[in-house]
Amino acid sequence: MAQRKKPRPKNGLKASDRLTFPVSTGYTLVMARPSMHMVRAILAKAEALYPDPEPPTEEIVTVTGDTIHVVQKTEDHQLAQERVEYQRLEHLLEYVFNKRLEVEGYETEESKRELIAQFAEERAELEEFGTLPDDMQALDEWQLTLRMFIVADGGDYAALMFAAQQAFDQSNIKEDDIRQRVTFL
Repeated sequence: MAQRKKPRPKNGLKASDRLTFPVSTGYTLVMARPSMHMVRAILAKAEALYPDPEPPTEEIVTVTGDTIHVVQKTEDHQLAQERVEYQRLEHLLEYVFNKRLEVEGYETEESKRELIAQFAEERAELEEFGTLPDDMQALDEWQLTLRMFIVADGGDYAALMFAAQQAFDQSNIKEDDIRQRVTFL
């Protein structure tokens, strides 16, 4: 007898597949949890795109004439490593913004257009008095609205980064979660 699949909820996500969190602008963001294999693939690509910098080494010649290389800890290397980790986090956030993040209540294309329209005045102010950062110049209207007006301050970005880390953390599986998935016949 073939086993029937249970229908997915309306938005395609079970509660355990998503994280929700409010932002300062009053909206609630919904982040879809990626699969474990997707997480590994994204992190691997981030590491490939942004490899660890080579640490500076000092060459020391021993009394016997052997040469050894000793890794030096320098402030420049530490800064370069922090820059790489920041770039990897940016890669993760780019994926989250583009593929895993929604605004609760604005999941359809029509509702997204309505939300974009709500920020038309702010967008006009931005175009008149400001300049978009380089990394936002090529964004479509939805991504620009999401990044400029919905996720609006440092606290929002910190909450988003925390949620992304939680979504990507596969070690937070609890025994109760496992028990709910297992059925003994």
